[in-house]
Amino acid sequence: SRKSSDSTQLGPDAVSRQLSKDMGVLSIGGLCCRPGASYTFLARVPVLHKKHSYRFLLCHGSIDNNVDGSYSNSSDRSEQIVEAEDSGNESEEFVEKMRRLSTYIELDERGRPMLAPDDDIDEPEEVDTRVGSTLEQLNIASCDINKLESELEKARKWYRHVGAETERQCQELSKGLARNIRGAMIYYHKKRVTELQQTRAHEAAEAYDLAYDTYEASKVKLRAAEEGVATRSCETPHHKLDSEAQDAVNLCIANLLEAQQRKVATTVAHQAELERTSAMLQELDVIGKAKKRDIRKSRHYFEAKEKSDKLRQEALTAVQTIEAQLSRAKRSYAEALALLNVISEEVHSKRQDRRREPDDGTA
Repeated sequence: SRKSSDSTQLGPDAVSRQLSKDMGVLSIGGLCCRPGASYTFLARVPVLHKKHSYRFLLCHGSIDNNVDGSYSNSSDRSEQIVEAEDSGNESEEFVEKMRRLSTYIELDERGRPMLAPDDDIDEPEEVDTRVGSTLEQLNIASCDINKLESELEKARKWYRHVGAETERQCQELSKGLARNIRGAMIYYHKKRVTELQQTRAHEAAEAYDLAYDTYEASKVKLRAAEEGVATRSCETPHHKLDSEAQDAVNLCIANLLEAQQRKVATTVAHQAELERTSAMLQELDVIGKAKKRDIRKSRHYFEAKEKSDKLRQEALTAVQTIEAQLSRAKRSYAEALALLNVISEEVHSKRQDRRREPDDGTA
């Protein structure tokens, strides 16, 4: 093992002391860089007003060489990885794991990823080509997580506000109309069911139109194939019909038969949906006449409730969309951390192998 000849080498202890003064950092893992160099490292910072709770940060910055010979930390930015309770060995294991990762996240003066110097290794080490892209994925995912968590908090707050406000409005409108609302409820329930049935009938009509168009197109293709075969037979009457032309005609016939079956099936389904829709519309009309007075008095309530349900559903959809995006971002972040862990293990293994090589040679 050799000692570094560079007197300006700044070890983890010196950096830790400086950052403890600048940022209140309790511990730093794996940082070893020269003054003026840029770096990215992991830091564990206490959370104010939360006893035994810490934030684990990826910090980006540089070590500055001051005029008086001292060193100071210039922190450009930091990105929170996780906030965790300090529960003893579990927390220390997490810090140790992150320390090993942070060793391979140092950047050189050009901002490129580089491995931190190691006094136990005589020859320089090449940076794993995966480090740069993985760090970029880590940083992008971290930014996305921070942004989406903020958006999710706002979306959930809006969803709760919409729910409370619409509920208040409906309660205000229902005052003195409880009996009319109960009487008209059967009508509005039947109305919603009828609207769903009308949607199904519309879908059945679209399916029939598609099947009909496919059937007509199949007839045209079969006609064209048969005309092509007839033309060739006239031009070369003694020429035997080739297998490719016969296969084309057979395929057109099969497609036509399949299209015809779909057309018949969709015709039956469409007719059945139309009959059900017609019957439900008649039932709705009968109920509407029987509950005419209740419907008239409670109309404003049910209209407001319909709008409220729509607003709540839109707010809920927004929350679910952001939750899905946040889940993907966290998955990307976890994948990047896992890959950095793999790289860390591989490099440590190579270092140990190189340390053993001189001993093996002298044995």
